[in-house]
Amino acid sequence: MMRDDLIHLRATLRRWTDRDSFWLLLALAVAFWGPGVWDRHIRERPWISAALAIEQPAYEGPTLLIRDIVEAHSPVSGERLIWIEDQEGARLCGSHREDGWEGRSVRTWSAAAFFDHACPIPETPWRACTRFVVLTAWGSRGSFGPYCSALFDPKIGTDHRR
Repeated sequence: MMRDDLIHLRATLRRWTDRDSFWLLLALAVAFWGPGVWDRHIRERPWISAALAIEQPAYEGPTLLIRDIVEAHSPVSGERLIWIEDQEGARLCGSHREDGWEGRSVRTWSAAAFFDHACPIPETPWRACTRFVVLTAWGSRGSFGPYCSALFDPKIGTDHRR
């Protein structure tokens, strides 16, 4: 009797390890534990990321530009925190906005618009930073960042490390 049980168990395990059975088991696990299991344990992280760069415009003038590249690896919505920090990493001021993101977006903002006119631009070296607190369509919550630009020195007018 014990031998028959072991043979039956071995055959069942072999069937479950077939490629089609794996996907069926995965679908059953998601159904059993809820759709959030995909977000919490399987979906690649980060769900959203950003790259920031501080640029001087090609024309003469005091306005600085922020190049903002956001990559949402899956559709998310939530809060984006934005701040200026000094060369030691201390936050000088900040702002936030609520939005939804999907795919890749590349935008160029004036520095004032990027910080929602809440931050005066420092006269000492500084960097622009952001982080995201988002929800997926299934209601899973994630926090990603910070993502910061290179240090910008207003006296030199270029990346501080160059």
